[in-house]
Amino acid sequence: MIIYSEILDKTFDSVNECLDAEIAYKKAEAEKKEAEEARQAEIDKAYEEAIAACDKYLELVGIKNDDEDEYSFKIYSDDADDKLFETILNVLFK
Repeated sequence: MIIYSEILDKTFDSVNECLDAEIAYKKAEAEKKEAEEARQAEIDKAYEEAIAACDKYLELVGIKNDDEDEYSFKIYSDDADDKLFETILNVLFK
């Protein structure tokens, strides 16, 4: 009698050997999927932290995110040329 596993695409000498191999394969696949999901969660968390850090940086240097898609620029200077540049930036990027 030939014992064949469609899951593993392999023949075995006994039914128990086949079942044990399939169980081990399924367990390894479940562990691999769990590891991939944990890695993706780690990547997502790092991305959110990076975006938050970027937003904080932009705020500190004078670029404010008013809306999800709109930014306004603020130059911290009393110089008239700087104020003109700030106005130009805000007009160009709206």
